[in-house]
Amino acid sequence: MRPNTATDCWGMWADNDFAAYSSENLVDWTLENPSVLPSHARPRGTYFRPKVLHAPQNEAHERFVLWGNYVNMSLGGTSGFYFSAVSARPQGPYTIKHWNISMGSRWAKNGDFAVFVDHQHGALIDRAYIAYHGYGCPQWPNTPGTPCEGPDGYHAVDLLSKDYTRSSLQTSGLFDIRGSEAPVMFKRNGTYFVVTATGCGFCPQGSDARPWSARTPLGPYSNSGVDLNPCRNQSIPNCGMIKHGVNGTNSIHVIPAQQAFVLQLPKVHNAPEQWIWAGDSWESTPDHLKSHDFQLWAPLQFGEDGMPLPLKDVASFEVEL
Repeated sequence: MRPNTATDCWGMWADNDFAAYSSENLVDWTLENPSVLPSHARPRGTYFRPKVLHAPQNEAHERFVLWGNYVNMSLGGTSGFYFSAVSARPQGPYTIKHWNISMGSRWAKNGDFAVFVDHQHGALIDRAYIAYHGYGCPQWPNTPGTPCEGPDGYHAVDLLSKDYTRSSLQTSGLFDIRGSEAPVMFKRNGTYFVVTATGCGFCPQGSDARPWSARTPLGPYSNSGVDLNPCRNQSIPNCGMIKHGVNGTNSIHVIPAQQAFVLQLPKVHNAPEQWIWAGDSWESTPDHLKSHDFQLWAPLQFGEDGMPLPLKDVASFEVEL
């Protein structure tokens, strides 16, 4: 809840919390729980990127699984890792299930992530996956092929355990080794997508959004070569990579936000499929509270080849629910 200032917009503080809201129309929202993971039930540190999965196969008191990222700020903010917590209700409260979860890529530090449930027709238990970003050198630094000398960051996808609370350590291996972050994962018409973003770090100008695709959730993943959120002015070098951008509105991306998630809405009557791309508009709130920064939503559309199309900056749009 700390304010942004001219010299500090980072938001990595030890008093961060998770809150749960509900909505029936994606416009009006009700606060269900202001503290999903009570402070007395967790170590002190920075918590961010919360994601919740429904696990109907679990025991009643563990039907909902919360994944989050934790950074121990007493270690200088260098110890990011994942934890899972469980609850009988989506709004919690949650209790920690696993702490400092080992990942299949074996990199020591974990950053942004997304979780995804692959609903397979006829399957007794749906499989779930985590697409995640890592940084620093992996725990196997002497293994050939690891990008310790390249950009500080990579992406991978792991299969989760049957109860969705930890990694099975089965992994796609590394891809998009360019210092990117903020992945999202979804499936459309049998193709799996992981969309990765520029390493933006609470930047106000937004980030790119580059889809990688595969025929199976553990890959191999191929770069589409498309940027869903390109710069308004393609002639500006390294658009969006410099803190606070370059002078002028053309220096920002089409949508000045760093991607947060992709949402497929349930099909209604004879309406066409409906997809939403959402991004965090950092440093956007007039009161300068990090917890009040806005999100920007845009329709996500697909071409005849099945690949996502670049986003359009629209003032408003309608969906059917």
